[in-house]
Amino acid sequence: MDPVPLPCSYKGGTGRMMALVNASWILASNGKRVLLVDWDLEAPGLHRYLRPFLVARSPWRCPGRSC
Repeated sequence: MDPVPLPCSYKGGTGRMMALVNASWILASNGKRVLLVDWDLEAPGLHRYLRPFLVARSPWRCPGRSC
């Protein structure tokens, strides 16, 4: 199993999320499988960095539960 880097800091605004997203993008661009999990339950922000790459699905266009 490959090692898993885990940036930790109790202080906010240190750039952990930006560094994590950039490193993940580089790994994924080189064919590696990447899983990003935002464990900040009070103020999740991972979706803000990935918004340009996410496919928006409208719940009104989905037939039943197939979406």
